[in-house]
Amino acid sequence: MSVPQPVVGACLPSHPIPVPLPDAIHTDPHRLDDPLVFGHRLAQMIWEVCHDRRSIEQLIPWVTESVYENVLHRLILYRFNHANAPEHTAEIRVGAHRGVEVTPDEHEYCCVVAVGRDTHGMALRIRHFPFGLRATALGIL
Repeated sequence: MSVPQPVVGACLPSHPIPVPLPDAIHTDPHRLDDPLVFGHRLAQMIWEVCHDRRSIEQLIPWVTESVYENVLHRLILYRFNHANAPEHTAEIRVGAHRGVEVTPDEHEYCCVVAVGRDTHGMALRIRHFPFGLRATALGIL
């Protein structure tokens, strides 16, 4: 049975993510070979959801149910309180740790932290994103 792949849009020229992105996040959701690429792709997907360029349902194969519900809840609140989402890009940092550790940084938009040597999970911190998602743990399904 094949793994469902999200539909991938082009990187938006006015808001580029700073690394080249593949056509899919990765091919095996049980392995995270490149957390940096995964983080960039996921940050871009969330940005596109915020700006109505992608449906939020396309996040389902890549995050845990609690993360999906968290993003959905914050997105609904944001859209209720704000007419237009501000334009932001994301910066991503990667590190390998046994637990989730991130370094506070006023200018850091997004931080991906690999968990353990054989990574099966990661943490994504998005700061200054439109709907205020500060930190969340992502499970790789």
